[in-house]
Amino acid sequence: ESAAIAAAYAIAWRATHRDADLWVKHADAETGNLSIDIAPLWDGAHPLDADWQTLQDRMRTDPGGADWSFWINWY
Repeated sequence: ESAAIAAAYAIAWRATHRDADLWVKHADAETGNLSIDIAPLWDGAHPLDADWQTLQDRMRTDPGGADWSFWINWY
């Protein structure tokens, strides 16, 4: 159990460090704001890799006409 906790902590720390590093490098100098699309949401493999293409196809042909392109590109 402690090995699993340590592994989860290491993953979370790596993602936090990546995000902080991106913020330092890319934040607006005046406001400190950072565009949400500067980094991928997932660090490593996408948890839906096996179904990602099917999901993208459904998002692109949303019967409600929603534009999901931002989210598709971000993921």
